Amino acid sequence: MAKGRTGKKLKDSLIVSFVIYFLIFQIIVFAGLAGILRSSANKMISQSQEKTLMVMADSLENLLTMEIRDISELLYAHSLNNVFMEGLNHGDNSSINILLKKILEQSPYFEATFVSDINGTIRASTSVNIIMSDISDREYFEEVLTGNKEKIVSKSAIESKVTGNPTIVICSPIREGEQVLGIIGVSLDLGLFSTDFLTNKEIGNTGYAFVTDKDDRMIIHSDAELLFKDMSRQDYVRHVKNQDSQKVFYSYTDSVTKDERLGAFSRIEELDWIFGVSISDKEVFELGNKLISILVQVLLVSNFLLAIFLYLLVRIRIIGRLEPLEQLMEHASMGQLTEKGIIKGKDELSSITKSYNDLIDSLRSFFTGMLNSLGELEKNGFELSSNIEETAAAVKQIKTNIDSSMGQFKHQEDSVASSVSAVEQMILSIESQDQGIDRQNESIAESSSAVEELIAQNQNITASTEEAEKCMEELIVSSSTGQTNIQHVADLVATISDKSRELEAANALISGIAARTNLLAMNAAIEAAHAGDAGRGFAVVADEIRKLAEQSTSQSKQVKNSISEINRSIGDVVEGSRISGKSYDDIQNNIDLMGNITKEIRSSMNEQSAGGGIILNSLGEMKDIARGVKDGSQEMIRGNQVILETVSNLRDVNYQLNLAMQEISGGIDEINDSVLKITGLSVENRASRENVRNNASQYEL
Repeated sequence: MAKGRTGKKLKDSLIVSFVIYFLIFQIIVFAGLAGILRSSANKMISQSQEKTLMVMADSLENLLTMEIRDISELLYAHSLNNVFMEGLNHGDNSSINILLKKILEQSPYFEATFVSDINGTIRASTSVNIIMSDISDREYFEEVLTGNKEKIVSKSAIESKVTGNPTIVICSPIREGEQVLGIIGVSLDLGLFSTDFLTNKEIGNTGYAFVTDKDDRMIIHSDAELLFKDMSRQDYVRHVKNQDSQKVFYSYTDSVTKDERLGAFSRIEELDWIFGVSISDKEVFELGNKLISILVQVLLVSNFLLAIFLYLLVRIRIIGRLEPLEQLMEHASMGQLTEKGIIKGKDELSSITKSYNDLIDSLRSFFTGMLNSLGELEKNGFELSSNIEETAAAVKQIKTNIDSSMGQFKHQEDSVASSVSAVEQMILSIESQDQGIDRQNESIAESSSAVEELIAQNQNITASTEEAEKCMEELIVSSSTGQTNIQHVADLVATISDKSRELEAANALISGIAARTNLLAMNAAIEAAHAGDAGRGFAVVADEIRKLAEQSTSQSKQVKNSISEINRSIGDVVEGSRISGKSYDDIQNNIDLMGNITKEIRSSMNEQSAGGGIILNSLGEMKDIARGVKDGSQEMIRGNQVILETVSNLRDVNYQLNLAMQEISGGIDEINDSVLKITGLSVENRASRENVRNNASQYEL
């Protein structure tokens, strides 16, 4: 029954509790780690997405502004053609219409081209519906008359009556010297242009590009239903306009779809437009969240498997070795001090077993010494009882002698007084012996306290062992954490390195295209120069192509700088890996803590040794008390000798004996009472010694 109860106790209170605490601790650690990883991953993804969206926004914005700029240059070049000046001066619209049709054919995104006079009346157009229309109230027309600009773009888009798409007007003044004769303009279909170059660009699954004009109306968007909608209530519109920077990255909530989105915005200051590229938050962080979820699942499964492993390890390696030791302690508590534990190895459990064996040896030595001391006490008690009996016999003899000497002389009174004095001294000796017996009892009590203290120190050893086990748990957790951190950082570095190489390849391709484009522009300029005046317009186009190539080269350098920043980020990640290595420092701290626990165990053993010293001192005092009892007996013998001498004097002093006979008789009665008391005390001491011996005999030595 004892063995089964012990096994159940160990299983319920140690193994299960240990595994439960370990699981709770690991779950807390993994939850915190998952939160940190999620936060770090989302931050890195957000930073990467910010750079990507900003680069994409810049590229698409440049594409739009370059198209508008190229058209402006084209119109400005045509505005210098004398055909338009002569046609306005002489009313010759046929030649103007021929040139307008040629301009219209130069781009599939031109909805119509037109020429108006100085009064704002459209004199010629490729669209017959707008001929003779009045545009004097239009913003761009007023800007031609009031300013000195040669290239004007309308800042507000209008809805095309033909296609329903947003369109803008790009125009240039037709001058004769310093005099403005009219304007030449073209309406650009933003819907067709954006379909080919902007809205058809794939930006993930939920991303898109869009543009709002100066009136905060949507003029470019993949969703036709949002075109011409007022966007002034959107958070990003107010935020971008309130920023000093031209480039803005902003997280916002779409007021229409209620979707959380990330956006890169750029203000086209000359038009007061906002160009934006936006993507849903969910799509950006979806991959990171899935990876974190998978990681948490893997960690939980690993935690469960590790808990099972620890359960089996503790059950086999620790509990299996503790059960025999607990059985030995249980037998020792029932008085069997003959069994010792078997020491296997040099670990903490072996040290505990050795300490238990030393404790058993100490207890056996203590009880053996105590039984020997009891034997000496019994011997002294027998001698004391014998002396008391002799004293009682002597007193009785004195009483008989006094009765027979009633008629002796009067001077016997002095001898009787001496006898009384001797009897008093004997009483003092007996009292001294009684005090010695009291001290003996106190020493026995101190010995019991020392035994209790040894038991308490054994409990301290058990507590220190439990603390050492906890430190081992922390050591394992710290090692696992360090390995996980280093592996995760290594994966991140590999991913970033791959992306960096892809960006470098793309940048090299762009740079090559720009170089070839620049070369083609130079060839085109040479050919235009060979063509003379007929190639002047083509020379303008060639010059714009060259500028485009130079801009592409500049953008390539910027991308190269971005790649350099990414490489520096890789260096920062490597530094983070080094910091993660510091987790192994915790392992060393835990090992130091285990050393302190070992010192506590050694201190407890020292205190046990001190308790053994107390027991030895107590036994020494018991020996001294025994000698005191012996000395008291000798004093009693000397008192008896005085009494004998006094009795001899009584024979010569009859006179005094007659006078003090009654007092002597009373003194003898008191002596008899004292002897009876001493006899009773001796009997009680004998019973106490028997009780101690019986209690000690319960232990099997």
